[in-house]
Amino acid sequence: TPTDYYSKLKENSDVKVVDSSGASVDYAEFNMKNPLFADKSVRKALIMAISKKHMKSYLSKADSTTSCFVQKKSLNYSKDAEDYYNEHYGYNKKEAEKLLKAAGWKKNDKGILEKNGKTFTFTMKTSDADNVKKSIQAIQADWKDIGVNMKIEAKGWSYVNQDVEKGKFACARMGLEWSEPFLLLDIFMSRSN
Repeated sequence: TPTDYYSKLKENSDVKVVDSSGASVDYAEFNMKNPLFADKSVRKALIMAISKKHMKSYLSKADSTTSCFVQKKSLNYSKDAEDYYNEHYGYNKKEAEKLLKAAGWKKNDKGILEKNGKTFTFTMKTSDADNVKKSIQAIQADWKDIGVNMKIEAKGWSYVNQDVEKGKFACARMGLEWSEPFLLLDIFMSRSN
């Protein structure tokens, strides 16, 4: 991928590299029909357990992370929206653990969350692109740290998308290339039923 050559291109005096963020967004889509994700506080805990700083250590210098769907280069960017997201959903491992405990999840002797005899174990489906797999591995490590046993199934993006559309997934890494967040509403609203 082009990001693999970032450092070499940056060092080349014959090439001018301009850093900018792309008009895309990656997100975790939870299947709310799956009992693991039915509780909103559990989903919030999972989001709060993802460290952007940790994720950056898995990515190349050309890849970046953002706080929310509304990116700084978007027409409708709002510092207030980004601040709201960071305040309510930003990285906070202790709060994530507190939410999971309140939802009845407790770590077993192997360090995996358990509730009513079932462990918090699931597979996240993701595309097989290297940079995407790296970001999912970062999430896997963050979630393992709070007791979530997430496995990764990497395959072509179109197959991941088909599984999501058919409801054959627990969690999936999805990605869209739209710069304006309101364009995403159609996708999310069509999957909400």
